[in-house]
Amino acid sequence: LSRQFFWELNGNGLQMIFAGRVVSMCLGLLLAALLYRWSRQLFTSRAAALLTLLLFTFSPNVLAHSGLATTDLGFSFFLALAAFCIWQFWRRPLFHAGWYLAAGVGIGLAFAAKFSGIVLIPAVLLMALYRLLVLRRGKREWGITAVQIAGWFLIAAFIFLALYRFNFDSLWLDFSWQQKHQLKGHQSYFLGQLTYAGSLLYFPVLFAAKTPAPLLFLIGLGLIIFAGQRRYDWERLWPLLLAGGVAGAGMVSKVNIGYRYLLPALPFLYLFLGQLALPSFLSRKVWRYAAGGALAVFLLVSLRAHPHYLAYFNTLAGGPDNGWRIAVDSNIDWGQDLSALKLYMAEHGIDFIHANWLGSTPLAIYDISGGELLGWPLPKDKGDQLFYDWFYPPDPQPGAYAISVTQLVGVYLEHPDRFAWFREREPAAKAGYSIFIYDVPPDGPPVGLGLSGIPIAALDPADYAALGSNDVTPRWFDARSAFLWPGGGGAERVWTAVGDAHLPQNELLTRFYPSGAPPLAGEGTLDERTYRYYLYEWPDSPITAALEQAESDETIHTQAGWSPQPVVGAAEWVEKWQPLGDTAVLDDAFQFLGWQTGSQIPGQPLSFLTFWRVLQPPEQNVKIFVHLLDESGRVVSQNDGLDVRMAGLHPGDEMAQLHILTLPSDLPPGRYALQIGMYDADTLTRLSIPAGSAVTDRLLLEDFRWNPEEE
Repeated sequence: LSRQFFWELNGNGLQMIFAGRVVSMCLGLLLAALLYRWSRQLFTSRAAALLTLLLFTFSPNVLAHSGLATTDLGFSFFLALAAFCIWQFWRRPLFHAGWYLAAGVGIGLAFAAKFSGIVLIPAVLLMALYRLLVLRRGKREWGITAVQIAGWFLIAAFIFLALYRFNFDSLWLDFSWQQKHQLKGHQSYFLGQLTYAGSLLYFPVLFAAKTPAPLLFLIGLGLIIFAGQRRYDWERLWPLLLAGGVAGAGMVSKVNIGYRYLLPALPFLYLFLGQLALPSFLSRKVWRYAAGGALAVFLLVSLRAHPHYLAYFNTLAGGPDNGWRIAVDSNIDWGQDLSALKLYMAEHGIDFIHANWLGSTPLAIYDISGGELLGWPLPKDKGDQLFYDWFYPPDPQPGAYAISVTQLVGVYLEHPDRFAWFREREPAAKAGYSIFIYDVPPDGPPVGLGLSGIPIAALDPADYAALGSNDVTPRWFDARSAFLWPGGGGAERVWTAVGDAHLPQNELLTRFYPSGAPPLAGEGTLDERTYRYYLYEWPDSPITAALEQAESDETIHTQAGWSPQPVVGAAEWVEKWQPLGDTAVLDDAFQFLGWQTGSQIPGQPLSFLTFWRVLQPPEQNVKIFVHLLDESGRVVSQNDGLDVRMAGLHPGDEMAQLHILTLPSDLPPGRYALQIGMYDADTLTRLSIPAGSAVTDRLLLEDFRWNPEEE
């Protein structure tokens, strides 16, 4: 749906995405300002406020997600805003209506920004309990606090429902979807494993891998010093509690999508670390030097990460080059490197590339000439796409490939090992850190492969090896009603694979196949379905061989005619029929080679074959029309169709189409004639046929006498 909206229905998809990113950037700036003010007031120190601001604005993960049109940074802002307003109210000795109302509204906005905002409920309750116990409040204060908290949640509920316009159906739809998502889990990749169940170690490991090492040191230093204090100030414990709440919620969740789910915890951590700038907190000189050195290294690390902030992994994890082995998806790969892929192709003279990446932006948006490998998102007509997929995963065809790391490990692919062949090899290059580029050379001569009733991926690797090359170009047809010889396009070897459910039954088609046992029979499995098939090798074209028998076989004809008259009936067929010449060419796309008539049995449909050669594969969907004309030129029966897929055809391919005309039961005896042509199935425009200095749109074949009473 997003692909249709952004790229098919509108011509300014990138502008719309940028507008969404501007909103995230503005929220990021507001969050930075909020943190500065909170830190300044909390620690009464400009140095502490600057340290908090510095940690936030130089954080690679914050920089990565501040420029993305997602809910993560917006939720981080509204969660911090609610926490700030609550802190402002609690730190005052007297009731302050303004901050009380602001806290309730802030909680509601956090709820509305993301359902994860419910982390505020246990956080508020725990901190309220801690304050009451530490400050040794009486029973009256306990009651007042309970009423105040209840009031906050009532205000928050009103704000939350108001933003939903009190549409409970919409609210329930969103909530139930999130609930199902949490219960089911989310397909994720973690340390080489694919799972829906999630892992308790996912977020701790990810935090350790994607947080800059000097920042990890500062966090550890701050926690150790804070833990050593005799009394924990609730105002400094409050941001730490919120950070822990966000992290804890992530750990118990089955949705292990990425570090971005920890993003709301970072502002609170940076706020907590602001106290490292206080001499009273870092009482020892060695700690000050260590903290200063770690801060300097942190700034250098952030600068060095530019502009690949999303793909950042620290040196302890092996850096961004090794990050994909730990986790993928939004941790490293969100389609951000397509522009880098375009630049690489231009620098290395690559004109066309086969690509599969995590995203829905078409390659053409970045002016990339390439084909999209079937992967993610899966199309609605997945069944047809699988049958018409040209890619053979166990032994990929030659060419340049660009595969993003999320697709490489198969997180969202129906077949996770679809790109296992590439995963086991080192890439030739990388576009950024998320797109791996491979160059697959041919290991044999060009092979043309016709497929009917079987996806190429269902062929057993041992049978596929019989083709003798990875340079295989598939074409598709329906062997039950057509025949295709895929010998064009410079193919040196020609094969056909026919599924057992697609074996032809009509004698006009069975003549093309060997009468004995086929050279190779096999079976393969795809999508839990077993395909049985037969492989045929064609040293020469059976169609050409059949046409060479035209002089000795009276059922085969090669000379078509035409007429300048718009309608020619069977009664005047001989008079109006004019020879077209040696070649009948339709829109420079197809050459008509001839036809073969079947036996005319009274009471049975009339069947015959037409033979064609591909000159230039058309872009449109082309069909053949066949008309049976009576003596006056009236159409008494017709057949439309061409059971050969246009996509994939090459110049020089030859094809035969079976036409079956059902005759009316009351068709009277008399003379009848056949005319044929081709048309665009979408526009119904007929393909033109040069006829000397004139142009026609149909071919006149033959006339014959029909008498159902004759045997």
